Amino acid sequence: ALRLAEPRLDNNPRLNEILLAAADAPEPIVRLQAALSLGATRDDRALAALAKLAGESGDEEWMSAAIVSSVPDRGEDLIERLAAGDTFADVKTLSVVKALAVVAGSRHDPQRLPPLLSALTKLSAERTVVTTTVLEGMVTGLKRSPSDRFDDKETANALAVLLAHEAVDVRRLAIVTAGLLRLTESQAMQAAW
Repeated sequence: ALRLAEPRLDNNPRLNEILLAAADAPEPIVRLQAALSLGATRDDRALAALAKLAGESGDEEWMSAAIVSSVPDRGEDLIERLAAGDTFADVKTLSVVKALAVVAGSRHDPQRLPPLLSALTKLSAERTVVTTTVLEGMVTGLKRSPSDRFDDKETANALAVLLAHEAVDVRRLAIVTAGLLRLTESQAMQAAW
């Protein structure tokens, strides 16, 4: 029923309510379908429902894939929501965060990567595990889809901040990310070296 309702979700608030309720269903198959169907609506509450599903079942392969597939244009927004949430260090949440970051890295989107990297620079030290997970995923994605030089000041500045991070793994991953984006010759990166 949820799949059949997908084309009508944005025009029928009642169907959206049913979909959002299905995300809390006790049956795993219903929650899985809800995760898939949440991608068919632009309702802002869909991201909150997907974040909740990630925190509850994100380590399940099919659920993680369903969540990632439901945010083709909003994956970075979901990463930021998960990073700010209470379950940020949970293996279930981190599994989804990494999968979303792989997709973000493989896209090389000049509109989406800079704000995501900037958001990482604002995370507190207690959320270093999220920063590391996102950078690991981005590196994996960037390696899968090499691109031309990524010449963006916001990205270079964010990576320069990450190069000064207190965590060795974050600094190492920032160096790899800068290399894969071919930002090593920007002024911000030269200053960071």
